[in-house]
Amino acid sequence: MSILIYGLNLLVLAGLIWWLWKQNWNAKLRPYFFPTLLLKLACGLLIGVLSFYVFYKGGHAALLQAGPPDDRPGPRARYRHLPALSSL
Repeated sequence: MSILIYGLNLLVLAGLIWWLWKQNWNAKLRPYFFPTLLLKLACGLLIGVLSFYVFYKGGHAALLQAGPPDDRPGPRARYRHLPALSSL
């Protein structure tokens, strides 16, 4: 079922790209259309991969939650033992 949804999404995306390419008002911008489209798609993919790494693989959140909490009151008390975050 998910392959069908992916296929439909790609079909709609390809149709929108084709429709935008055929427009007459963007004739001066046509040389920049595909490079900017590829850049936008690559940036979106990169954001997706980075957010997947940070939220599902641990990322920096595992570093911040490591170790026992400090006895100092306040929301940043548990981060005091980390040298990079000692200025907080």
